[in-house]
Amino acid sequence: TYLRAMEEIGAEGSKSGLSLLDQRRAVMTDATPSAATPAAALLADAVAARARNEVDFAEAEVQADVLCLTDLQPELLVVVVLAAGINQLPAIAATCKLLRDIAQSEEASEGLARLSYPAESLAADGAPAYESWRMLLRDDNAHGGMWAIELSQAVCNWKSNNARPNFSGSFYQNRVTKLAYCGLTRSVLVIIDAYGENDLRAAHQSTLLLEEVGGRDGQQRRVVSVSTQTHEYRVRGQGHQVCVLHFPANVFTAHVDKGARLFLHYVFNGDWHNGLRGTDYECIQLLELTLSDAACFFRGGALPQGCRRKFELRPLQYDHAANGAHTWGLPQNVLDRYAAGNWGQGPR
Repeated sequence: TYLRAMEEIGAEGSKSGLSLLDQRRAVMTDATPSAATPAAALLADAVAARARNEVDFAEAEVQADVLCLTDLQPELLVVVVLAAGINQLPAIAATCKLLRDIAQSEEASEGLARLSYPAESLAADGAPAYESWRMLLRDDNAHGGMWAIELSQAVCNWKSNNARPNFSGSFYQNRVTKLAYCGLTRSVLVIIDAYGENDLRAAHQSTLLLEEVGGRDGQQRRVVSVSTQTHEYRVRGQGHQVCVLHFPANVFTAHVDKGARLFLHYVFNGDWHNGLRGTDYECIQLLELTLSDAACFFRGGALPQGCRRKFELRPLQYDHAANGAHTWGLPQNVLDRYAAGNWGQGPR
Protein backbone atom coordinates (compact mmCIF):
# COMPACT_ATOMS: atom_id res chain seq x y z
CA THR A 1 0.00 0.00 0.00
CA TYR A 2 2.84 2.42 0.85
CA LEU A 3 4.67 1.65 -2.41
CA ARG A 4 1.52 2.16 -4.47
CA ALA A 5 0.79 5.43 -2.68
CA MET A 6 4.32 6.71 -3.30
CA GLU A 7 4.05 5.81 -6.98
CA GLU A 8 0.74 7.69 -7.18
CA ILE A 9 2.23 10.72 -5.46
CA GLY A 10 5.11 10.74 -7.91
CA ALA A 11 2.76 10.43 -10.89
CA GLU A 12 0.38 13.08 -9.59
CA GLY A 13 3.24 15.45 -8.78
CA SER A 14 4.64 15.07 -12.27
CA LYS A 15 1.26 15.87 -13.82
CA SER A 16 0.83 19.00 -11.72
CA GLY A 17 4.44 20.12 -11.94
CA LEU A 18 4.62 20.27 -8.15
CA SER A 19 7.51 18.82 -6.19
CA LEU A 20 6.73 16.77 -3.07
CA LEU A 21 7.69 19.79 -0.95
CA ASP A 22 5.39 22.08 -2.96
CA GLN A 23 2.56 19.59 -2.62
CA ARG A 24 3.04 19.45 1.14
CA ARG A 25 3.02 23.24 1.37
CA ALA A 26 -0.15 23.41 -0.70
CA VAL A 27 -1.88 21.01 1.67
CA MET A 28 -0.69 22.91 4.74
CA THR A 29 -1.70 26.36 3.52
CA ASP A 30 -4.78 25.22 1.59
CA ALA A 31 -3.65 27.72 -1.04
CA THR A 32 -4.07 25.41 -4.04
CA PRO A 33 -5.61 21.99 -4.66
CA SER A 34 -3.02 19.40 -3.65
CA ALA A 35 -2.11 16.72 -6.15
CA ALA A 36 -0.98 14.59 -3.21
CA THR A 37 -4.36 14.45 -1.55
CA PRO A 38 -5.70 11.13 -3.01
CA ALA A 39 -2.44 9.29 -2.44
CA ALA A 40 -1.93 10.86 0.96
CA ALA A 41 -5.40 9.67 1.93
CA LEU A 42 -4.41 6.19 0.82
CA LEU A 43 -1.36 6.35 3.06
CA ALA A 44 -3.43 7.70 5.94
CA ASP A 45 -5.83 4.75 5.59
CA ALA A 46 -2.91 2.36 5.72
CA VAL A 47 -1.48 4.00 8.83
CA ALA A 48 -4.90 3.96 10.50
CA ALA A 49 -5.23 0.25 9.70
CA ARG A 50 -1.83 -0.35 11.29
CA ALA A 51 -2.94 1.56 14.39
CA ARG A 52 -6.07 -0.60 14.60
CA ASN A 53 -3.92 -3.75 14.34
CA GLU A 54 -5.73 -4.76 11.14
CA VAL A 55 -2.43 -5.36 9.34
CA ASP A 56 -0.07 -8.11 10.52
CA PHE A 57 3.23 -6.29 9.99
CA ALA A 58 5.17 -8.85 12.02
CA GLU A 59 4.46 -11.42 9.32
CA ALA A 60 4.57 -9.00 6.41
CA GLU A 61 7.98 -7.57 7.24
CA VAL A 62 9.55 -10.97 6.58
CA GLN A 63 8.89 -10.36 2.90
CA ALA A 64 11.65 -8.54 1.03
CA ASP A 65 9.34 -6.17 -0.88
CA VAL A 66 7.68 -4.62 2.18
CA LEU A 67 8.46 -0.94 2.78
CA CYS A 68 8.81 0.07 6.45
CA LEU A 69 7.47 3.35 7.80
CA THR A 70 10.99 4.39 8.68
CA ASP A 71 11.85 4.29 4.96
CA LEU A 72 9.37 7.06 4.12
CA GLN A 73 10.51 10.65 3.82
CA PRO A 74 9.48 12.94 6.73
CA GLU A 75 7.80 15.30 4.24
CA LEU A 76 5.61 12.44 3.06
CA LEU A 77 4.69 11.48 6.61
CA VAL A 78 3.61 15.07 7.32
CA VAL A 79 1.28 14.80 4.30
CA VAL A 80 -0.09 11.55 5.78
CA VAL A 81 -0.87 13.31 9.07
CA LEU A 82 -2.60 16.21 7.29
CA ALA A 83 -4.64 13.87 5.10
CA ALA A 84 -5.78 11.83 8.11
CA GLY A 85 -6.96 14.95 9.93
CA ILE A 86 -6.89 16.16 13.50
CA ASN A 87 -9.39 13.56 14.77
CA GLN A 88 -7.05 10.72 13.75
CA LEU A 89 -4.01 12.28 15.43
CA PRO A 90 -4.13 10.03 18.56
CA ALA A 91 -4.32 6.86 16.45
CA ILE A 92 -1.42 7.94 14.25
CA ALA A 93 0.71 8.95 17.24
CA ALA A 94 0.08 5.53 18.81
CA THR A 95 1.39 3.65 15.74
CA CYS A 96 5.12 4.02 16.39
CA LYS A 97 7.70 6.49 17.72
CA LEU A 98 8.46 7.87 14.26
CA LEU A 99 4.84 8.77 13.56
CA ARG A 100 4.40 10.06 17.11
CA ASP A 101 7.28 12.46 16.59
CA ILE A 102 5.85 13.56 13.24
CA ALA A 103 2.33 13.99 14.66
CA GLN A 104 3.66 16.10 17.53
CA SER A 105 5.96 18.21 15.39
CA GLU A 106 5.40 21.94 14.88
CA GLU A 107 5.30 21.41 11.12
CA ALA A 108 2.38 18.98 11.30
CA SER A 109 0.67 20.99 14.05
CA GLU A 110 0.76 24.16 11.97
CA GLY A 111 -0.63 22.35 8.95
CA LEU A 112 -3.47 20.82 10.96
CA ALA A 113 -4.27 24.19 12.56
CA ARG A 114 -4.50 25.90 9.17
CA LEU A 115 -6.73 23.12 7.85
CA SER A 116 -8.97 22.99 10.95
CA TYR A 117 -9.62 26.66 11.80
CA PRO A 118 -10.47 29.81 9.81
CA ALA A 119 -7.48 31.92 8.90
CA GLU A 120 -9.04 34.86 10.76
CA SER A 121 -8.71 32.95 14.04
CA LEU A 122 -4.95 32.52 13.54
CA ALA A 123 -2.34 35.26 13.61
CA ALA A 124 0.07 35.38 10.69
CA ASP A 125 2.79 33.72 12.76
CA GLY A 126 0.48 31.67 14.98
CA ALA A 127 -1.99 32.86 17.59
CA PRO A 128 -0.03 35.03 20.03
CA ALA A 129 -1.87 33.51 23.00
CA TYR A 130 -0.01 30.22 22.45
CA GLU A 131 3.66 29.38 22.70
CA SER A 132 3.46 26.86 19.86
CA TRP A 133 1.15 25.43 17.22
CA ARG A 134 0.95 22.23 19.22
CA MET A 135 -0.32 24.16 22.25
CA LEU A 136 -2.92 25.79 20.01
CA LEU A 137 -4.17 22.37 18.90
CA ARG A 138 -4.23 21.03 22.46
CA ASP A 139 -6.38 24.01 23.50
CA ASP A 140 -8.56 23.65 20.38
CA ASN A 141 -7.77 27.28 19.53
CA ALA A 142 -10.02 28.48 22.34
CA HIS A 143 -8.53 31.98 22.20
CA GLY A 144 -9.30 32.18 18.50
CA GLY A 145 -12.98 31.23 18.64
CA MET A 146 -15.40 28.42 19.45
CA TRP A 147 -17.17 25.47 17.84
CA ALA A 148 -20.83 26.27 17.13
CA ILE A 149 -23.81 24.20 16.00
CA GLU A 150 -26.54 25.88 13.96
CA LEU A 151 -30.00 24.38 14.55
CA SER A 152 -32.83 24.39 12.03
CA GLN A 153 -35.73 22.63 13.78
CA ALA A 154 -35.61 23.98 17.35
CA VAL A 155 -38.99 25.77 17.34
CA CYS A 156 -40.88 26.36 20.60
CA ASN A 157 -44.52 27.53 20.60
CA TRP A 158 -46.84 28.85 23.25
CA LYS A 159 -49.39 26.06 23.69
CA SER A 160 -52.38 28.41 23.38
CA ASN A 161 -51.30 30.00 20.10
CA ASN A 162 -54.27 31.06 18.00
CA ALA A 163 -53.57 32.06 14.46
CA ARG A 164 -57.01 31.59 12.90
CA PRO A 165 -57.72 33.92 9.98
CA ASN A 166 -59.47 37.17 10.93
CA PHE A 167 -58.81 36.47 14.61
CA SER A 168 -56.42 38.56 16.68
CA GLY A 169 -55.61 35.92 19.29
CA SER A 170 -52.25 35.93 21.03
CA PHE A 171 -49.31 34.27 19.30
CA TYR A 172 -45.80 33.53 20.66
CA GLN A 173 -42.97 31.62 19.07
CA ASN A 174 -39.24 31.35 19.80
CA ARG A 175 -36.30 29.39 18.48
CA VAL A 176 -32.93 28.16 19.65
CA THR A 177 -30.84 29.18 16.67
CA LYS A 178 -27.34 28.24 17.75
CA LEU A 179 -25.35 26.38 20.41
CA ALA A 180 -21.62 26.82 21.03
CA TYR A 181 -18.91 25.60 23.39
CA CYS A 182 -16.56 28.21 24.86
CA GLY A 183 -13.26 26.65 25.87
CA LEU A 184 -12.10 29.75 27.76
CA THR A 185 -15.04 29.84 30.19
CA ARG A 186 -15.91 26.11 29.96
CA SER A 187 -19.51 27.04 29.20
CA VAL A 188 -22.18 26.24 26.61
CA LEU A 189 -23.73 29.25 24.87
CA VAL A 190 -27.33 29.21 23.61
CA ILE A 191 -28.84 31.89 21.35
CA ILE A 192 -32.62 32.35 21.66
CA ASP A 193 -34.65 34.45 19.22
CA ALA A 194 -38.17 35.07 20.59
CA TYR A 195 -41.22 36.87 19.16
CA GLY A 196 -44.65 37.50 20.61
CA GLU A 197 -47.12 40.03 21.94
CA ASN A 198 -46.09 43.09 23.94
CA ASP A 199 -46.05 41.04 27.16
CA LEU A 200 -43.39 38.59 25.91
CA ARG A 201 -41.69 36.97 28.90
CA ALA A 202 -37.97 37.18 29.64
CA ALA A 203 -35.85 34.87 27.47
CA HIS A 204 -32.95 34.80 29.95
CA GLN A 205 -35.03 32.73 32.39
CA SER A 206 -35.17 29.83 29.91
CA THR A 207 -33.80 26.48 31.05
CA LEU A 208 -32.17 23.46 29.51
CA LEU A 209 -33.27 19.96 30.51
CA LEU A 210 -30.90 17.01 30.36
CA GLU A 211 -32.75 13.71 29.97
CA GLU A 212 -30.59 10.71 30.71
CA VAL A 213 -31.88 7.29 29.69
CA GLY A 214 -29.77 4.30 30.67
CA GLY A 215 -29.49 1.31 32.94
CA ARG A 216 -29.27 -2.30 31.87
CA ASP A 217 -32.88 -2.37 30.73
CA GLY A 218 -32.67 1.06 29.15
CA GLN A 219 -35.63 2.27 31.25
CA GLN A 220 -33.89 4.18 34.01
CA ARG A 221 -34.46 7.90 33.53
CA ARG A 222 -33.02 11.02 35.08
CA VAL A 223 -34.05 14.59 34.18
CA VAL A 224 -32.01 17.56 35.38
CA SER A 225 -33.00 21.20 34.94
CA VAL A 226 -30.06 23.54 34.22
CA SER A 227 -30.27 27.30 34.76
CA THR A 228 -28.04 29.94 33.24
CA GLN A 229 -24.86 31.30 34.77
CA THR A 230 -24.95 34.59 32.90
CA HIS A 231 -26.76 36.11 29.93
CA GLU A 232 -26.65 39.03 27.55
CA TYR A 233 -29.36 40.56 25.39
CA ARG A 234 -28.68 41.49 21.79
CA VAL A 235 -32.27 42.70 21.37
CA ARG A 236 -34.74 43.40 24.16
CA GLY A 237 -38.10 44.82 23.15
CA GLN A 238 -41.69 44.34 24.26
CA GLY A 239 -42.37 41.74 21.58
CA HIS A 240 -38.93 40.68 20.34
CA GLN A 241 -35.87 39.44 22.21
CA VAL A 242 -32.53 37.95 21.18
CA CYS A 243 -30.62 36.59 24.16
CA VAL A 244 -27.35 34.68 24.59
CA LEU A 245 -27.45 32.35 27.61
CA HIS A 246 -24.34 30.83 29.21
CA PHE A 247 -24.69 27.38 30.84
CA PRO A 248 -21.98 25.48 32.79
CA ALA A 249 -20.45 22.82 30.54
CA ASN A 250 -19.73 20.36 33.36
CA VAL A 251 -23.42 19.44 33.67
CA PHE A 252 -23.47 17.96 30.16
CA THR A 253 -22.42 14.55 31.44
CA ALA A 254 -24.25 11.25 31.88
CA HIS A 255 -24.43 9.81 35.40
CA VAL A 256 -26.64 6.69 35.16
CA ASP A 257 -23.95 4.57 33.49
CA LYS A 258 -21.45 4.72 30.67
CA GLY A 259 -23.99 3.37 28.20
CA ALA A 260 -26.64 5.98 28.96
CA ARG A 261 -28.11 8.17 26.23
CA LEU A 262 -28.27 11.89 26.91
CA PHE A 263 -30.87 14.17 25.30
CA LEU A 264 -30.91 17.97 25.49
CA HIS A 265 -34.26 19.73 25.79
CA TYR A 266 -35.31 23.37 26.17
CA VAL A 267 -38.22 25.31 27.70
CA PHE A 268 -38.65 29.04 27.07
CA ASN A 269 -38.82 31.23 30.21
CA GLY A 270 -38.10 28.27 32.53
CA ASP A 271 -39.59 24.82 33.08
CA TRP A 272 -41.23 25.78 36.44
CA HIS A 273 -40.23 22.36 37.87
CA ASN A 274 -42.49 20.63 35.33
CA GLY A 275 -39.63 18.86 33.59
CA LEU A 276 -40.33 17.43 30.15
CA ARG A 277 -44.03 18.34 30.37
CA GLY A 278 -43.12 21.95 29.74
CA THR A 279 -45.29 24.84 30.90
CA ASP A 280 -47.70 26.83 28.79
CA TYR A 281 -44.71 26.71 26.43
CA GLU A 282 -43.68 23.46 24.78
CA CYS A 283 -40.64 21.48 25.88
CA ILE A 284 -38.66 20.74 22.73
CA GLN A 285 -35.77 18.37 22.13
CA LEU A 286 -32.73 20.09 20.69
CA LEU A 287 -30.44 17.12 20.02
CA GLU A 288 -28.86 13.98 21.45
CA LEU A 289 -25.45 14.42 23.04
CA THR A 290 -23.66 11.48 21.44
CA LEU A 291 -20.44 12.28 23.37
CA SER A 292 -20.63 12.89 27.11
CA ASP A 293 -17.90 15.52 27.14
CA ALA A 294 -19.24 18.87 25.91
CA ALA A 295 -15.98 19.94 24.29
CA CYS A 296 -15.68 16.67 22.35
CA PHE A 297 -19.33 16.76 21.26
CA PHE A 298 -19.19 20.28 19.88
CA ARG A 299 -15.98 19.45 18.03
CA GLY A 300 -17.08 16.18 16.46
CA GLY A 301 -20.24 14.53 17.82
CA ALA A 302 -22.93 13.22 15.47
CA LEU A 303 -25.57 15.82 14.61
CA PRO A 304 -29.21 15.52 13.51
CA GLN A 305 -30.07 16.17 9.88
CA GLY A 306 -30.24 19.87 9.09
CA CYS A 307 -27.73 20.93 11.76
CA ARG A 308 -24.39 22.45 10.78
CA ARG A 309 -21.11 22.70 12.70
CA LYS A 310 -18.52 25.44 12.19
CA PHE A 311 -15.72 27.20 14.03
CA GLU A 312 -16.72 30.81 14.73
CA LEU A 313 -14.84 33.87 15.86
CA ARG A 314 -15.67 35.77 19.03
CA PRO A 315 -18.19 37.07 19.88
CA LEU A 316 -20.68 34.42 18.78
CA GLN A 317 -22.56 35.85 15.79
CA TYR A 318 -26.26 35.78 14.86
CA ASP A 319 -27.88 38.00 12.24
CA HIS A 320 -31.34 38.47 13.76
CA ALA A 321 -32.39 40.90 11.03
CA ALA A 322 -31.67 38.46 8.19
CA ASN A 323 -33.13 35.51 10.14
CA GLY A 324 -36.12 37.30 11.65
CA ALA A 325 -39.81 36.45 11.86
CA HIS A 326 -40.37 37.12 8.16
CA THR A 327 -38.29 33.99 7.41
CA TRP A 328 -40.00 31.67 9.91
CA GLY A 329 -43.01 30.58 7.85
CA LEU A 330 -45.48 32.05 10.36
CA PRO A 331 -49.26 32.14 9.72
CA GLN A 332 -50.21 34.91 7.31
CA ASN A 333 -52.33 36.90 9.78
CA VAL A 334 -49.37 36.92 12.21
CA LEU A 335 -47.08 38.14 9.44
CA ASP A 336 -49.62 40.84 8.57
CA ARG A 337 -49.64 42.02 12.19
CA TYR A 338 -45.84 41.95 12.21
CA ALA A 339 -45.65 44.06 9.04
CA ALA A 340 -48.19 46.51 10.51
CA GLY A 341 -46.14 46.90 13.70
CA ASN A 342 -48.75 45.21 15.91
CA TRP A 343 -46.75 42.09 16.80
CA GLY A 344 -43.17 41.05 17.53
CA GLN A 345 -41.79 44.54 17.96
CA GLY A 346 -38.29 45.26 19.24
CA PRO A 347 -36.98 48.32 21.08
CA ARG A 348 -38.51 51.60 19.98
